[in-house]
Amino acid sequence: MAVLGVLSLLLLVAFGASRVGGAPDSPVAASPSARAGRSSPPPRASGQAAPTPGPSRSAGATTQAPAPSVGKVACLPADKASEQVAVSNDRVVSGGLSMPVQGAPWDEPFNALAGIPLVSAGALQSVKVADYKDGGWAAALMVGRMRDDVGASTPQAAAALMASCLEKTQYTVAAMSRRDTVNRAVTVDGRPGWTVEADLTLNDPDLTVSHELMVVTVVQTSPGVLGVFYASIPATTPDYTGLARATQKALRVVEVTGSV
Repeated sequence: MAVLGVLSLLLLVAFGASRVGGAPDSPVAASPSARAGRSSPPPRASGQAAPTPGPSRSAGATTQAPAPSVGKVACLPADKASEQVAVSNDRVVSGGLSMPVQGAPWDEPFNALAGIPLVSAGALQSVKVADYKDGGWAAALMVGRMRDDVGASTPQAAAALMASCLEKTQYTVAAMSRRDTVNRAVTVDGRPGWTVEADLTLNDPDLTVSHELMVVTVVQTSPGVLGVFYASIPATTPDYTGLARATQKALRVVEVTGSV
């Protein structure tokens, strides 16, 4: 579930996945890590930090290219290093949107601010599906909150901008092309939204994945707040494509509290 371009979503940043807002007493069971270079890791308790590259990018890169941009908007990730991940009633919450928590083999929800562009808050789940160079390639699901300073005031404009920035920053392969398959208005819990879906063609001798589904849905969850759902699913895992579709249909609007 991740779109890769040559950018900063390759960052290896440690984030804790703490539970707030009416979280269950016991954390979601720890699952096998999607991070490259770690085989059979020990279970990770909620709140314990773990290095997390972005959803489906190589974990080996340490250098950063200049941030790409769409128009006058720089496709930069948030500059915050620690935000809590809210999980309530087995649902991940961010940006006024909630989605169901996925169990093993998906990683526990973790903070997405390390690499996802244009969000001020975000919670992501990923699962490794293939090796890639020194790291790994993963499917990913995310809900988050669009930044207020990106100049996109409607779901349609925000979805187009988000999709373009994800394309430019999330797929660090030798060559990549994008073909949009969906670009239409949607509603989530009666709130107006917009969905962009694309088939991404990936060409890299080090990667066994050649196609990936990218889904971006932006919803006006409350006045002045745009929530975003993002999924990136390699074509080699069709079961996860169905899971992403079900997750998209299961999106719910919740009350926004604080910066989450």
